[in-house]
Formats: sequence, C-alpha cells, structure tokens
Amino acid sequence: MRRKNKISYFFKHKLLYMVLDKLPMFISRKILSSQVELTTDLKSYEDIYFKVANTTEELEGAFKLIQKTYLDMGLTSDSQNLRRVLKYNLLPSTLVIIVKYKKEVIATLSIIDDSVFGLPMDEISNLSKIRKEQITIAEVSGLVIASGWRKNNKKIFAPMTLYGLKLAQKSMRLDSLVLVTNFAGRVFYNNFCGSENLKRKSHLYNSLNNAEAFPQLINLKKLNNSFKKVKLRDGKNFNDIYEEYPWKEKTDFSYDDYNGIFTKERLNTYFQFYENNQESFKDSLTDEEVIHIHNIYNIDQNLKKLTLNGFEKNNDRKKTRFFVNLTMISDETMCEYNILDVSLSGLKVKDTLNHGFKESMTVDVRISEELQINMNLTLAWQNKSFAGFYIKSIDWTLWESFIAELEGKAAKVDDFKKAA
Repeated sequence: MRRKNKISYFFKHKLLYMVLDKLPMFISRKILSSQVELTTDLKSYEDIYFKVANTTEELEGAFKLIQKTYLDMGLTSDSQNLRRVLKYNLLPSTLVIIVKYKKEVIATLSIIDDSVFGLPMDEISNLSKIRKEQITIAEVSGLVIASGWRKNNKKIFAPMTLYGLKLAQKSMRLDSLVLVTNFAGRVFYNNFCGSENLKRKSHLYNSLNNAEAFPQLINLKKLNNSFKKVKLRDGKNFNDIYEEYPWKEKTDFSYDDYNGIFTKERLNTYFQFYENNQESFKDSLTDEEVIHIHNIYNIDQNLKKLTLNGFEKNNDRKKTRFFVNLTMISDETMCEYNILDVSLSGLKVKDTLNHGFKESMTVDVRISEELQINMNLTLAWQNKSFAGFYIKSIDWTLWESFIAELEGKAAKVDDFKKAA
C-alpha cells in the first residue's frame, strides 16, 4: 500500500509540474506561490543552526550526508565511499553551507566559485559564453536534506536556500549562479528566481548515474525583482521575506561581516581537509590544478615547505592573503581584470574577458568609489585566465592602510560557531 501511495504521489507531483510548465508564468507563479508555507516561528527551531562549515568535522558531516542521500536516491552506485568529495571541495573558495541540529549536520548545499578547476556543470553544458558575459559566477551544488527532516522540508529548505543566495549575492558579490536541477526544480527556479534555461530539454548527467538534468542560470542582479513578483498567502512578496530573513537569530552571518575574507581559521580548516584527501585525487587532478592548489596554500614543492598563505609562526604579514572582489584597469590597454585576493606584497587576478597578461603591468586598482591606487606589477605565475603578481611600486602608505583594514575585519569573526 505504501509503495502504491508513493507511485501515486510521484505521478501527481510530476503531472502538476508538467501542467505548470505549459502555463503562462504569471499563472504558474501564482499557483506555486499559493502552495508555499514558510515556518518562521523561531521556537520551532530549537537547537537548529544555519551556518558555513568552518571545521573539518562539519565538512565531513556535509559530505557524508550528500553521499548517503545520493545512494538513497540512486544518484550514485558508489557504496564503498562514506563521503562524496569533489575536487572543488579542496578549495577554500568553495562555501559549504550546513544546517545543524545540535551537533548533527541535517542539510547542506555548496557554492562552488569558478576557478582553474572550472565548475561541475562544465560536464553537461558549455559555459564559455556565460564566462565572457558574466564577471563572476559560481555553481550551487550538493543540496540535500537528511531523510528524517524531509517532512519538514519547508522548515529547512527556505532558510538554507535564502541564506545561500544572500551569501552569493551580498558577501561573495557574484553576478550569477548556475545549477543543475531535475524537471520540478527547473519549473520552481524559473518561477521563483527567474532562472534561465541553459537547455530546455533534459540532459543525462553521467556523474549522477545518468540522472535527468536541467542546467539553469540565476542572474543575481535581477533576483530581487524576480522575488517581488512572487506573492505569498499573507500578502507579502517573496522579496520581503528575503530581505527580512526571519531566521537571523538562528543563522551565522559572521561570514557576511568580513565579505568573504579567507581567515586563518578557514585556510587551516581547508588545508587540513586537503591534506586528508589529496591521495584520493592525486591521479585525477591535472598538473594545472595541482599548481593552483599549491599557489593557494603556498606549498613550495622544491623546498618541501608549507607556509599556508603566510600563517606560519613569526609571520611577517607579507604573504597573508585576503579574499576580495576588486577590479583593476591596465593604464596601457584600459583592459579590466578581477582581483580575487590580495596581500601586502601581491595579488591574484582573473582575466575574465581574456585580455591576456604581461610580464610587467601598470594598473589602477579600485578600492572604493572614492579611492583608486596606482601600482606597478611583475608577473609571478600564470595558469590559463589566472595569474599572481608581485607589487613592484605603489603608494605603500595607502596600501598598508587598506591591508590593515582587511586584517581588522578578519579579526571580527563572530563567535557564533561556539553556540552551534
């Protein structure tokens, strides 16, 4: 009888979304939004916390949950591994968002920033046009909720997803997100987030046991306007919920306070995770990807020395890196580049629009609307569209003041994790 109910539910569910997909969006959006129930009473969230994973134990908990869920859903046949760890999880630029009930991870999603590694979606969709048009993109991946909590989906899914969108839009300052969904997910994101279908028809996702996959693009600059079109039962539009975010008391926004700076704690956590998992990836990572990891963690293969981005004892601060989202413009060509992280003596740059790098460059770095710093740079290393530069000459007083400001922000990391 239970199996019959499950089959009946499946076909009703599938049929509903098939019908919604054929309707004009202003009608399908109204029908979908009328079904939305949000749990905002914080009394029902006792011992539940929404946060970014910042310990190896929390990362392990997230990846174990993904593996178990994927096995249950038939999205993987790999029953030997207890965790589902992707190469992107070796990078500190990948945000792993978790929901904890007491000490247990009960839900998770990841935001994978674009890098030399590319994105998981590259397997099924050509993102080259998006990379040229969009300044910064990342992929939402590994969104799962533990089986015992799926009945309370409305209680977990909405705050976790909106939290992730806030971090992507306001902390990481991304322009767009890409994600892969099933058919129902495509209809949902089309209606709620105004997502664009990168492919109208489904694609078989080899990495997920040939599951049905629909690649989506969410323009974060238009997200608020899309949310305003979704009217809820109580008369509010969805953007009101997004901006108010009623679950603040249960959510760690310390990441937001320092705009995604890589703190010592975060780098230590991810380096430890990399150390624990590098053997699993030694045959699958390309030489370029290995170099990229070594540059992030400052692993000197010749000297066999690890400085972990300068966070060694008696550190002179010169290698301490801070994750930023700045732009620089070449004085010679007027070409614009993205600055991904900075230190007292250098910076890491992404050539999003394929202008190319030179051995020596003079650039203007936009710190804010009021402040621009001119500097002479010398190329230190280059991988495809990424490069590292040493600062040859600059107004050191201004630059040191800026780095000191970043250090101050990094020191203000909230102690929320202790409560969790």
